[in-house]
Amino acid sequence: MMKTINRYKNIGGVLFAGLMMLSSCNDYLTTLPTDSLVSDGAISTPEDTKTALNGAYAGLIAVESNYYYGTDFLARAEVGGEDAQTNKVGDRTENYYRFTDRQNNAPQDLWYPPYTVINRVNVLLEAIDKGEVQMNDVVKNSKGEALAIRALAHFNLIITYGTPYLKDNGASLGVPVVKEVLNAVDLPSRSTVAEGYKAVLDDLTEALNWISEEKNYGHLNRWGVKALLARVNLYKGDYEAAYSYAKDVVENGPYKLIDHDKYLEVWGQEENDESIFDLALSATKYSGSRELWGAVVSPSEYGAVVAT
Repeated sequence: MMKTINRYKNIGGVLFAGLMMLSSCNDYLTTLPTDSLVSDGAISTPEDTKTALNGAYAGLIAVESNYYYGTDFLARAEVGGEDAQTNKVGDRTENYYRFTDRQNNAPQDLWYPPYTVINRVNVLLEAIDKGEVQMNDVVKNSKGEALAIRALAHFNLIITYGTPYLKDNGASLGVPVVKEVLNAVDLPSRSTVAEGYKAVLDDLTEALNWISEEKNYGHLNRWGVKALLARVNLYKGDYEAAYSYAKDVVENGPYKLIDHDKYLEVWGQEENDESIFDLALSATKYSGSRELWGAVVSPSEYGAVVAT
């Protein structure tokens, strides 16, 4: 959906000038919302598909609002486990630590960022599947990455809001599975956990048909997809499949364990020999950000999380 932004001061002469500008500069003042992308004509070249992918990866970090992999998705899991806890009453992670989120007070933090990512991906996949961009190796890889990102976002939603698969073999309600572009009034219904897992595994399996093996920092590749397949099957309780995918990555992938004498120095690197998939949290782009995980745990910053 296009959004027109008109900016002018409410002063007589400037207002008049602004109105004159509106009559001649309509196109200049018509801008696309930063969190959306229209499909018709917006993605028409292989480079466009790469740009759209960058938007999806940026949504995974969501650092501008301290959600998802930027902070809160990590915080919920850490303080909900046994190794870390909220530091004191009133800390930003307290509800996650005490499991006190309820239907009437739960934040949207872990809900809408993944669905924003999913919608961005669906816009890209719709353009590719409709033939709006000519298929080549770049577009094939973009499709594979998009499918993998959609699977990852759905999986994160399922393990956050659904019951564990093994509790009832996925019969409980999970989250809506969204595989088409939504508009502002669409309200998809919840799928079962089993249906959600099937959608995730279907996307990851299809992604293997398109995605490249090439290592590209900040991007998923075929080995990253196989690693995700191992993890999803592990959560599902399909241990044979989980072992098979993990064994393939370990034995045939271009990765190896970090040497003991280099273990400390790798913490200052963007990626290392063990990196299968890292989000591109560049020091330049996010320098000084107080909404990343480091600030949440640092005693000199929020200090909201400590070791148990």
